[in-house]
Amino acid sequence: MRNGFDKEDLLAVLMGMPRFVLDTNSLSTLRDASIPANRTKAFILGHTVAEEVENCEALLFGRNVENANNNIFNFGFMGEDRSPVLGPCVVINRLDPHYRVVFDGRALREESRERAKRTDAEFLKREKAVKTIDTND
Repeated sequence: MRNGFDKEDLLAVLMGMPRFVLDTNSLSTLRDASIPANRTKAFILGHTVAEEVENCEALLFGRNVENANNNIFNFGFMGEDRSPVLGPCVVINRLDPHYRVVFDGRALREESRERAKRTDAEFLKREKAVKTIDTND
């Protein structure tokens, strides 16, 4: 579903390109997105990558992220708590110059701090919930 601010249907864009989904073990491949021969290929950062890396700011906006070909995307999941009207849905974003504007810079820097140095209550609560899920698998 497109919203009124969309200028293009990113799902249609992606479906028209060869796609490479990167995970934390293949992030070095992200550099290949800027190679001119790869301009017609989509490089996709999945939701789990953002959960697994410690520095989200570097992942999305660091010096290794060169989106000259406008071919880097990320997928995310928006739960019902964040989208009560639509319900749970998948969100697709293109990492273009406008993408950074949607972030609260202070919050992004906070979330990008090393896990070992985080002591805020919200973070500790989330980490405990993740550990509980991992031990129940």
